[in-house]
Amino acid sequence: MDIGKKYVFAITDSGNEINLVLEQKKLYSVSYRDIAAVVCDIGEKEQWITEPQLRKGAAFHEQGVEWIMARSTILPMRMLTLVSGHDGILAMLEQHYEEFRANLTRLAGQAEFGLKVLWPAETIKARLEQYSVPAIRYNSLALNYLQKKFAAYRQGEAFQTAAEEQIARISDFFTGRWTEQKLRRLPTDNLLLNAAYLVENIRRQHFIQAFYQLKKNLPELKYQFSGPWPPYNFIIMKSEKTLAELYHQ
Repeated sequence: MDIGKKYVFAITDSGNEINLVLEQKKLYSVSYRDIAAVVCDIGEKEQWITEPQLRKGAAFHEQGVEWIMARSTILPMRMLTLVSGHDGILAMLEQHYEEFRANLTRLAGQAEFGLKVLWPAETIKARLEQYSVPAIRYNSLALNYLQKKFAAYRQGEAFQTAAEEQIARISDFFTGRWTEQKLRRLPTDNLLLNAAYLVENIRRQHFIQAFYQLKKNLPELKYQFSGPWPPYNFIIMKSEKTLAELYHQ
């Protein structure tokens, strides 16, 4: 009986048989109905969560996922997703079959792109400083304190408004070029936008061109653009946990 740990790279359509040797590890498919998990065997004494093994493990994981992605529609697992034995893999596939199948159908022929946009928050706040200057000085410390708090509130509102207006300008460049998007607006003062876009393969070049047009038209911002990636952020599961959280042992 195979009860050893299986390192899981991704869930795929099982039409393409996986047979790859990577870092002296054989990657192979464990099939259930018309889907499969792509895995490799992990020995009991193998270390994956200490330095420098962690860096090596990350590269190993990314290489495997990218290789599989080039050949199949995939639902990528997070790094360090381990499942016990062949039967454990089959149980996972059976338990989540409907969800896996629906995601594979929905995400077929698409990839994820990431975009982080940084803006000069301190410069923006300096421009809005007028809202923090009290219009009237009172003889009451309490009134002066309340006025200062209200001015700070108005400044914060103006900062949020400026952020939303800039995000709207950025979003205009990508209109009609994505299937789904996830936007985190102003997660920190300096990080204006942290976005993930699901893009059809036939629209990749149009999407990339839109990004370069964005950079040209809004050069005062700083950008971190990445992709195409497997659709990590667009897998929809009934559980609020990610696949890795469900099976990270």
